[in-house]
Amino acid sequence: MEIREEKYTLDFAKETGEMIHDHIEEINWYSLPPCLDHIVYIRASNRGELALTVAREKGKVVGYLGFWIIKSMMHDCWVGQQAGIFLKKEYRKGRTAIEMIKFAEGLLKEKYDVSAIHLASTVSKDLGPLFKYLKYKETEITYIKEI
Repeated sequence: MEIREEKYTLDFAKETGEMIHDHIEEINWYSLPPCLDHIVYIRASNRGELALTVAREKGKVVGYLGFWIIKSMMHDCWVGQQAGIFLKKEYRKGRTAIEMIKFAEGLLKEKYDVSAIHLASTVSKDLGPLFKYLKYKETEITYIKEI
């Protein structure tokens, strides 16, 4: 298993298209049809505003963890705000998610000068136990309403 930083490119989008579709279908809570604008992610990646950690097995993407790099509104620091986390089902039982998060922590601290990381989990796919194992604190509950 290789875990590394990658740029979000059109090639990455094409390579992971089916996996991203599976991700959206698995967690989608909107009644709207999914529509991922890859250009937004590509531009953010090129500007250094999106950090992408990718897990590959024999060269194939099996998981990804993306963070928006944003300035905190309330503190003098940079924050890594989760953009998405996904692993193919057959890789969810091992340590791949732990290794991806730990890699991302180092990357965010060293390359992006991030002081805090915000991870999130859906109600239907609760990643709380994983995050708590990695010493993340539960700090808020998010509510969504379509308008």
